[in-house]
Amino acid sequence: MPECLKIPKEDNMNSRTLKTVLVVCNGNVGRSVIAEYCLNLLFRKAGLLVEKGMVATSRGVNIDKRSMRNYPAAWSIVEPLLLGLGISLRANQASKEIDATVVDDAVLILAMDREIYRFLRCRFPKSAYKTRLFSELEGKFDDIPDTKGVTDPALQNEMILQIFNTVRNNLQQVIALAEYFADYDRMIAQDLS
Repeated sequence: MPECLKIPKEDNMNSRTLKTVLVVCNGNVGRSVIAEYCLNLLFRKAGLLVEKGMVATSRGVNIDKRSMRNYPAAWSIVEPLLLGLGISLRANQASKEIDATVVDDAVLILAMDREIYRFLRCRFPKSAYKTRLFSELEGKFDDIPDTKGVTDPALQNEMILQIFNTVRNNLQQVIALAEYFADYDRMIAQDLS
């Protein structure tokens, strides 16, 4: 059985191939990190981490190795809402830059805005087929606004809730897309061997 089809064992999480959903924004501090945590929370609640090997990760195209905690004004606004949603960011969370390895490993790539979407399709053209705009999950082609520097609690909370609700309301579509592209990648790999 191909490695990507093996059902993962919960006690052996590091030794298997996962179906990774990659979420990308500009700095990998806010939007993509929140989407990653929302996806992983809902994957776990639905048993998809163990059952289907579904996991989310995030990256940025213009990073500075910081986390949301490095922006105290914004963090004081968003932390209570995140905790209320059941999301607790790791204390050592730091932004990570996108690279070819994480793109190749992903079965689905979600860009948080159209500029990132275009960047990804240009920089990683072989992965364009599995790249989608995050809002496409809801049948839209809109940007999730970047709230870097925004200290208005209403705008910060609106962005977080928009991401959380998009994931919650469209989790089955995320799963379907991830499985479709995983099957496609497997088929191509078999044809090449």
